[in-house]
Amino acid sequence: MSTASHLRSRALGLTEADRARLAHELLLSLDPPPGPELTKEQWRDEIATEEKRIENGEAVKLGRRESVERARISLEHHRKGRNCHE
Repeated sequence: MSTASHLRSRALGLTEADRARLAHELLLSLDPPPGPELTKEQWRDEIATEEKRIENGEAVKLGRRESVERARISLEHHRKGRNCHE
């Protein structure tokens, strides 16, 4: 069993909360968030902008399960794209 397969198998045995935390940390490792150069005020502005987009129908809020599913699909596409270039 490869290391990745072994880790995947072990991760699937974790609680849902632990799997969610692990998934979040793994996603951050692929595309780290902006650094600390953003101030609290800038984050508030960003959140307000997103809330307006949601209110105007330009964006939608997703539930946790759908967000995780979309992240999983995105990771699969990312991995496949990477494999094509190796």
